[in-house]
Amino acid sequence: MTGDLQPYAPVTVIPPSIPEGLTNEGDLILPGDTTITLPEGNHLFDNLIFTSNSHIHTSGEQTRIWFTNYLRIESNASLESISQIPGHLQLTGTETATAVDLISNSQLVATLNVNGSTALSGDSDRY
Repeated sequence: MTGDLQPYAPVTVIPPSIPEGLTNEGDLILPGDTTITLPEGNHLFDNLIFTSNSHIHTSGEQTRIWFTNYLRIESNASLESISQIPGHLQLTGTETATAVDLISNSQLVATLNVNGSTALSGDSDRY
């Protein structure tokens, strides 16, 4: 290795602000064996809960989702862009967001910004 070594400098990432005028869509709860496609654009939810083989796909190359409380994906459920490119789906927990839980073989393919806790368990994946 040549050249000067630079000390590690932590980087502060500032999550994107909620666009002015974006309406809160409430809770998005998907029961088992449900698949939906969320249109490209900006979305604001309180809670995102996906269970038992439920799947949300996002269309397009720029879908941004904010959540005010928590995100829970469990039991073979998934949240991902149709393209499978993490940068095409951006999830941001607001200042009041408390947790992100991926449980029992669930999958999240997205860019994730959250100040609360993040927990993975039971063969869950986050890309």
